[in-house]
Formats: sequence, structure tokens, C-alpha cells
Amino acid sequence: MNLWYGFGIALHALAVNKGRTALTTLGVIIGVAAVIAMVGLGQGFGNAITSEINASGANWIYIMPGREAFGPAALLSRGRLTLADGEAIQRRFPDTVRKVVPVVMGQATVKYGNKSTLVNFAGGTPDYLRLENFSLKSGSIFRQADIDGRVKAAVVGTTVIKELTGSPTTNLIGKTILINRQAFTVRGLLRTKGISFGYDPDNLVIMPYTTAMRRMMNTDNLTYLAVQAVDEASVPRVEDEVRRTLRRLHSIRPPYDENDDFSIMTQEGARAMVSNVTRIISLLLASIAAISLLVGSIGIMNIMLVSVTERTREIGLRKAVGASTNNILVQFLIEAVVISVLGGVIGIIIGLLGTWGIAWIINTYTSVKVIYVINPIAIVLAFGVSAIIGILAGFYPALRAARMDPIIALRYE
Repeated sequence: MNLWYGFGIALHALAVNKGRTALTTLGVIIGVAAVIAMVGLGQGFGNAITSEINASGANWIYIMPGREAFGPAALLSRGRLTLADGEAIQRRFPDTVRKVVPVVMGQATVKYGNKSTLVNFAGGTPDYLRLENFSLKSGSIFRQADIDGRVKAAVVGTTVIKELTGSPTTNLIGKTILINRQAFTVRGLLRTKGISFGYDPDNLVIMPYTTAMRRMMNTDNLTYLAVQAVDEASVPRVEDEVRRTLRRLHSIRPPYDENDDFSIMTQEGARAMVSNVTRIISLLLASIAAISLLVGSIGIMNIMLVSVTERTREIGLRKAVGASTNNILVQFLIEAVVISVLGGVIGIIIGLLGTWGIAWIINTYTSVKVIYVINPIAIVLAFGVSAIIGILAGFYPALRAARMDPIIALRYE
């Protein structure tokens, strides 16, 4: 039997039983679409986080107090960073370190008129805006003279303005607001960034770090130090220089992995961490979605077995008029493969459209950001698996049909 002739017979058999074919194909469609959508959304979440990390530049190094500052044990860690640490790093490595930004963070109550709100505040240098990817909408940032004089100057976010005045567009430049009952002059207004992953970066007041340390928190300790290398290629060297300097300043002795009272995170390290988490989430989601493909394969096998039983007399008649065992085997295998391949193609289309639609809904109606991702590997794997499933799931029913005795098949009622 010519292969194309067998293909035509298989298509005719599927067309005659449209409802059964559609329901059988549905299992593969759902499985393929789910795999593509889950992998795409998992990578989309990771890409959104990575884009936030990359926004400030790839040559920043973050130093946190405490050996486990970036893990679940952060609250139990011990360590401290001071201005002297930052000054020593800047002074000792002028060729590789472009700038050091000390940062102090906390929460405070801000009041304007008869309205008040709880906000986050950050004390830093003017470079803090670039460090955290902020930009000014209007006004200006504080100057070095303000840092030296511990001046009570503030740059505020749009959420703070909205909470205090009822409108995020109200111009508060030059106005006086009370932060923990202390009078601050508003110097600038931040451009809106928008809520991301449940965090509102616009609910923020930025001030000189000296003001935050002395007037707000009365502390010598920093929340973290940000060190900018001269370029991305210098980051590993600067990281090593920072470690050696802090170990000397803090009198840390070997073994360093156990005794370090600080942690260092680079942009590359943050990207790698996000990538690992994204990979795990994507694999988990894809594994869950792959169950649908398994269910679809079982559906194909069951329907093909039912089809063999229903078409027993047809099989007997075809064998009686000269169809060989291989002819019958190929026909039923083609039917199973067509179902799985057709389901795979439709599943790919629905998966891509579904990923885009879900990403759009998440970005539009929630605070979570997702970047739409098309993963060619996931598409190829999902389609390949669906085709293999068709062959494997259809082989036993096809073999059963091919081995039928034509006399017994013709007498089947």
C-alpha cells in the first residue's frame, strides 16, 4: 500500500468520526499549550526581575552587613557597615572604584497639612537615584553641601504626594513636610515607576544619608554600601579588593567563609540567582503541565483501542481483499500520529496566544510585571513529545488491529 494512500484512508477515517477525533486531540492541545504557556510565563517573570536588576548598570557591587544578609538567616546575622568602610574602599582603590554610595533605609510618618502617611525613606547621595533607577520628574536632588550640613531636604515619590494631597500631580516643591515631626523642604519630585511584584517604589522619600543617620535614626551603621566599579570588566577585581579591605578593617581571620561579617552581591550574582530560581520554577511548571500530555497520550490510546474494536469488521474486510498486516499497522499509526501532530500544532498556537494574553492581564491588572517570552526550545520539545506520544500511544492499538484474524474479524458483531 502506498504511504500517501494510507495517509488518505487515515484522514478519511478521522473525518468520519469528527467528534471522537476532536475530543482525542483536545488532550494533546491542552498539554502542549500548557507546557508552552507555563515555561513562557516562568521565563517572563525571570526576565522582568532581571531587567530591573540591569536597569542601574552592570558594574555595581552591593555590600550588606552580616554573613547571611541575602538569605533567610538575614535577621539572625551579625555585622555592621560604617562610613569609614566606604571611605576606605574609595580611598584605597581610586583606579578601579568610581564611587561609593552609603545607604540608610527605614520607615517614617510623613505629614502635610492635616494628612499623614507611612512611607519608606532612604538616605543616600545624589547617585542613589541612578543606583535604584529613579529619575526626577521636576525639581532637583540635594547637593554635597546638603550632605555635609545634614540638611533636611527631601525628594518624594508620587505615592507619597497622592497620599498627602489626594493627587499624584500636586507640586510640593518648596513646600515643608513633616517627617517624624521634623520639618523637611521638598526639593524634587520623582518620576513614577509603578508597583512591581507587590512593592511600591513610589512610596519613598529620599534624603541625604547624613540627615537620615543623625536626624532620623541616630546611628553610625549603614543599611548597605553600593560600590561602582569603573566598568563591568573590573567588577571581579573590585569585589576581591572590597573583601580584602573589609576583612582587614573588621579584623576578620580565617576561615573567612565562617567569620566574614558582611556579604557581597554583584549584578552578575543577582542575575545568576534569578536565573536559577526561574529555571526551577519553569521546570516545575512544565512538569505539572506535562501531566496533561501524559493524560492526552492515555486518551489517544483508549480512543484508538475503541476505534479498533468498532472497526473490527472493516479490518477483516480489508485483510480479506488483500491488505497486509503492515498496511493495517501503518493506517492506524498514521491516524494516531495525525491526531497528536494536529493537537501539537493547535496547542502551539493556543499556547503562544495564551502566554501573551495571560502576560497582558497580569501586567495590566496586577502589580506583578511579566515580559512576554517565546521559548523555541519549549515549542520544539512540546511538539516533538506530542508526535512521539502519538506513535507510542497508537502503536499497541495499531498492532492489535494488524494482528486480527480476518475470518474472526468478519464474523465480529
